Amino acid sequence: MSFWVESVLAVEVVKVGVGFAVLLWASYHDWKKREVPNVVWVVFLPVAAVLTIFETYTMGFSMEFNFLQLLSVGVSTAIFVAISYVGLWGGADSKALIGLAILFPHPPLLSDPPLGYTLPAFPLVVFIDSLIISLAAIPYAVASNIVWRSRTGRSLFEGYGDVPLTRKIGALALCVKKRSAEVKPYDILAEEPNVGSGNCLRKLVLFRKVEEDYQPPKGEGQPEYVFITAAVPMLIFITLGFMAALLLGDVLFWVIANLATTAQT
Repeated sequence: MSFWVESVLAVEVVKVGVGFAVLLWASYHDWKKREVPNVVWVVFLPVAAVLTIFETYTMGFSMEFNFLQLLSVGVSTAIFVAISYVGLWGGADSKALIGLAILFPHPPLLSDPPLGYTLPAFPLVVFIDSLIISLAAIPYAVASNIVWRSRTGRSLFEGYGDVPLTRKIGALALCVKKRSAEVKPYDILAEEPNVGSGNCLRKLVLFRKVEEDYQPPKGEGQPEYVFITAAVPMLIFITLGFMAALLLGDVLFWVIANLATTAQT
């Protein structure tokens, strides 16, 4: 193996170590407190940039390759910022993925995953793999609601009025019941008061911006149980998505390719 290849692989080992260290620490902090100090990203982003610049220098200048790296970072960052802007996830999730985009704008040379890489922008592979892994929250929510229904003997939708079937299915798959007294400030409620609608005191709201803050009423009139989203902090899924992208590759395109092959046979 040439000195050039050894040098690039050594830098990439350092980059993988840095990426995992930051993501694991941030995930733990997000799990415990549902927030990550900004100092993590203030340090991570410039360190990622320095490592990538050093790796690019080691590999040698290539107009086409360097342009593709900048394009990967730019497109990925725009997507992650847009998702954060519309409130689908928190700022820490966006910053973590932007940091990964800077750290690995292209698929790592040390990784040879069995599923391969269809997308040339490695951060988008991480993002998509993270979303696929996050689907594991659905069976958890369904099982939790079934157990709650069996344990209490009560209807999941008591007090919500006439709930459409599609919304019931959504609540069953995406939300869990929790005692109002146990709701934490960082929990995202999947309901809100139903003002001026007769006996129906609450209505289900399955999609809420992460910064929206609604807590169940206290004291008299407080419902015993409320629906909250079953979401595990996205940073945990991003960490698992980073691991899946390195070890497995592009999961979504592998699934699509296999479905296309099956359809043709």
